[in-house]
Amino acid sequence: MARIQILTQQEIKEFEQVPLFKYKEKTHIFSLPKILNDATQSFQNDSYFLIFTLLFGYFKITNKFYDDTFYYESDIEFVTDKYNLQNINHIKLPRKTIYRYKQLIREYFKINDYTEDIKSILQKEANNLANNFIHRKKIFYTLVNLS
Repeated sequence: MARIQILTQQEIKEFEQVPLFKYKEKTHIFSLPKILNDATQSFQNDSYFLIFTLLFGYFKITNKFYDDTFYYESDIEFVTDKYNLQNINHIKLPRKTIYRYKQLIREYFKINDYTEDIKSILQKEANNLANNFIHRKKIFYTLVNLS
């Protein structure tokens, strides 16, 4: 099967990069809804709350989760100041904890798991777009949004 380059290396980098927000945007993006804020009361410490809030905010805007090594220091400082967090340690959270946080966020946004039905829907849409001679980048971004 031939490999078609859909995005350039620069476009891939931009697609995978954590977005940079202005101060006013951060106020909205990193605000936890009450149901999730209540769920965070059982977290071990402020570092766990910080990571959860950043995961939530980035997912809220991009529908993607990012590795915590890519978070901007300005976002970390914003969340720390906004929630008056103390004793922030740059520790690596256990994988199970991160997985649980992602599940909480997915449940909040009612995100479905990737199934064969969803795969079939995406394949049909891709075929439809390709048959209509839509540009491959437009196909890519349409499928990303649909998924």
